[in-house]
Amino acid sequence: MGKARHQRGNENGHPVCQSRARESALPHGEIEAFIAAALRAAETAGVRGKDVTPFLLQEVARLSGGKTLKANIALLVANATLAGQIAVSYSTRG
Repeated sequence: MGKARHQRGNENGHPVCQSRARESALPHGEIEAFIAAALRAAETAGVRGKDVTPFLLQEVARLSGGKTLKANIALLVANATLAGQIAVSYSTRG
């Protein structure tokens, strides 16, 4: 796909998808409950605008006992590894 785009003169990026790491994934219902509780806490605390995302991440991490932080770090590492593999692949092709 990337080679075809390059040959057509399209130098824009394209999306790459990767599954989450199973060993760090949380059950869907569990994470949904943490998010719902964090959203309620944000509303109660009057958190608005640009402060919402950091508040939610911190609150969900607290509610999960750090499980979500570990999952996010595992995803970050997996994404960086994949990006490195893609970069090497592009740099070594002819």
